[in-house]
Amino acid sequence: MRAIGYPIPDNAKIAVEKTTDPNEQITIDGVLLGRGYILTQDYIERTYGVEIESMPTSTFGGSSEGELKSLSLLKLHYHTHCCPKHEPIKLSKEDNDLSRLIEGYIREAFENRSISESQSKELWQYYYKHLNKALAEGYNPTIEETNTELVTSLKHNLARFSAFKETSFKQQIEASLTKNGKVLSWQEFKAEANKLNIEYNRRWLQTEYNQTVANALSAQKVRGVYSQ
Repeated sequence: MRAIGYPIPDNAKIAVEKTTDPNEQITIDGVLLGRGYILTQDYIERTYGVEIESMPTSTFGGSSEGELKSLSLLKLHYHTHCCPKHEPIKLSKEDNDLSRLIEGYIREAFENRSISESQSKELWQYYYKHLNKALAEGYNPTIEETNTELVTSLKHNLARFSAFKETSFKQQIEASLTKNGKVLSWQEFKAEANKLNIEYNRRWLQTEYNQTVANALSAQKVRGVYSQ
């Protein structure tokens, strides 16, 4: 770390002299990974107070790319879930699935200058599956009360919305390949793509999930009133 510019005293040890700010620590560790250092699963769990079922792997960029993805997930969780006491955070399988999917999506956009139909389909199907969970959470009648026609209509609307959301995300991602007529480098493009990812797939997707639950609850209540 001294070699890359950090003013560390001669007797300092990383294991005991570390920052208490998780975001600052993520930045430091990101520099280390970029320089080829390897962070162990045990170090990440102890430093950030999280439980990791397995370290992510990557189809490109080697092991350091996978480790950088771990830090990206940690930063995202600290932004959205961390409490004042920094209670342990367990990364869910769904978080990892979405991270893997978006990683491939962004990489394909950069390498091919566009998103393939198969990649688009995989993402909109993820949206649809995710929002279907919200539908099931909000609309949960008994078997006798279930209105098949209503359920089919609600699911059809979710499918259309999911496809629209993916199309909008794709257009924004592809538009980010250039800026002011200049073709962006991988690092420049990835930074822009990550901003879009946070907007579309964290903030807005959570809002859309909550709205779907609310809509489903309303549909069930209205159906109950008319069936009486």
